[in-house]
Amino acid sequence: MKNKLINKKIIISLLTLILLSAVLVFYILTSQEGNIKDKSTNSVNTTSNESNDNIVSEFLKTRPRSIDGLAMEPTLKSGEIYNFKLLLPDEKLKRDDIVIYYSKDLLVELVHRIIGLPGETIELDGDKIIIDGKLYKESYEVTQSIDLEFEFTDEKEFTLGLDEYFLVGDNRNLSYDSRIVGAIKREQISSILKD
Repeated sequence: MKNKLINKKIIISLLTLILLSAVLVFYILTSQEGNIKDKSTNSVNTTSNESNDNIVSEFLKTRPRSIDGLAMEPTLKSGEIYNFKLLLPDEKLKRDDIVIYYSKDLLVELVHRIIGLPGETIELDGDKIIIDGKLYKESYEVTQSIDLEFEFTDEKEFTLGLDEYFLVGDNRNLSYDSRIVGAIKREQISSILKD
């Protein structure tokens, strides 16, 4: 009798552990979050009170995120926390919006600024960005450098599809962005910086 009771308790404990593990795996797979310590990207991390913040944040559709990297300096500082709003599927994005998106090649979420919108043609001419034949004048501080960290694609002109965006970091010499990987699909973009 005593052995049956102990066996029942063990089975219940194991089932509980399996259920909690499944919930944890589901959360990790659906959140698509990663953490990369490479300073050339801006990966994002949840804040330290993750479990409480996530419950409240999901309810309010706000995601407090810590920036990890230098790609958006000086606009967003590495280590500081910013509030991002979850995007609705039909929500419109604008030029200069700062967004979080999932990088399929790095397998992490990154943060960059939208420069090119669906259907536009983006040309790169040194440190100049030309959109549909017109020089794009940026209204925010951009960091440029002669000593570039990355080799950019040989492609100097990008024509965006109807669901594609061209994203770059404000710290251009330390930003792994559309100049390297090309256009970002709308489905990869999850959140936008709240004003």
